[in-house]
Amino acid sequence: MDNEAALPRIIKRRRRYSAGFKNRVLAECQQPNTSVAEVALRHGLNLNLVHKWRQLMTVEDTGEFVRLPMPAKDQSNPRQSVGRVQPTVSIRLDTPRGPITVEWPLSEIDHSVAWLKALVQ
Repeated sequence: MDNEAALPRIIKRRRRYSAGFKNRVLAECQQPNTSVAEVALRHGLNLNLVHKWRQLMTVEDTGEFVRLPMPAKDQSNPRQSVGRVQPTVSIRLDTPRGPITVEWPLSEIDHSVAWLKALVQ
């Protein structure tokens, strides 16, 4: 036991990876017929680290502006929304950055499906 106490302790520093390297690894993970484990082994990375990068990438992507399809306005009736209160549906989405609440006109609810799909991608 005394010999173990005399050995110097080696302190390993955490490796830091550039954003470019992470993006290359994550791009490889998205290739068809390629597993995340295979990519991690190829680069000498821990599988959990690559999964963490993938999760962070999806969280960071939600912080960017997402262009969503908007329903076309009825040009034959330009005053359709002026002076008239339409019933709405309130949709609440919980995200890592906080809740998002959307008020959607009930008359256009069929368009909300495409909009929500674009939002969650």
